[in-house]
Amino acid sequence: MGKVQVWASQLWSNDFPPVCAMTGRPGETWKKFKFATPPDWVYALLVLVCLGGIGILAFAIVTAVVSQRASGYLPLTRSSSRTAAHSRRTADRMPSCLGHRCDFRVLFR
Repeated sequence: MGKVQVWASQLWSNDFPPVCAMTGRPGETWKKFKFATPPDWVYALLVLVCLGGIGILAFAIVTAVVSQRASGYLPLTRSSSRTAAHSRRTADRMPSCLGHRCDFRVLFR
């Protein structure tokens, strides 16, 4: 799995070379992505899932409230753009390309 870390300020200013964020090939299009980065301590709350539906709901609410958000455009090939659109429609968490999962982490200052 490839790991990519980008600063939120890079997303806001489109500060990327025209290289596909998923494959490393020359970028052909720019696609808007939205990211939410929860703090690491939030995963300790997974214990709440043991409570059933209420625990799952509580975990989801806390995660949504404390996550930092960023959005911006990333360069992609046309094929990767279709893959990302398909992943969004099928509710995959992150787009995948050529059988490899891409792990993007947005860093905040």
